[in-house]
Amino acid sequence: GSLKKYKTRDIGRLIELFKKHNDLILMEKLDGMSCRIDIRDGKIVQAITRYDKKYGRDILDKFKIIVRNIKLKDDFNGVISGELLFVGTEDDLKSLSMKSKRNAVAGLLGRDVYTEETFKFIHFFGYEVIKGSLYNNDQVLMLKGIKSIGFNIPKYKLVSNDKITIELLDKTFNEWK
Repeated sequence: GSLKKYKTRDIGRLIELFKKHNDLILMEKLDGMSCRIDIRDGKIVQAITRYDKKYGRDILDKFKIIVRNIKLKDDFNGVISGELLFVGTEDDLKSLSMKSKRNAVAGLLGRDVYTEETFKFIHFFGYEVIKGSLYNNDQVLMLKGIKSIGFNIPKYKLVSNDKITIELLDKTFNEWK
């Protein structure tokens, strides 16, 4: 998006907060439906939305269709948080009678009757390893690890704290639109 909707004083506070750290990761905002997956012995055994079983939905069967082309190693174990995004065009949205990409993800995942075709425009983007062999305190290494096993990751940029400016933030976020 854009930083135009934020007050300059708020951005200034944010930049001051950034300067307390050495390097920062700017990451694109993902606007879809959050999802957490649990992988054991190379098999996805759980996929839930909204991260908790009490309020989230179990979408394991649907998730397996969404990521059907990803082949995990048999010895891989871990829990990954991410976002399910609609990656189709505006015309694709219209053909599905959906008003927004977020609504499309929720609407398609909410269907009781579905085929592989139903989910062709939904992709999973992993952004955090909660536990497992890819867990690392270094966010960049975690993102690279998620990508190395075949999942999409959000666009990101590593920036030194002394390089952060309102102009850089605005330019970066506008490039990622």
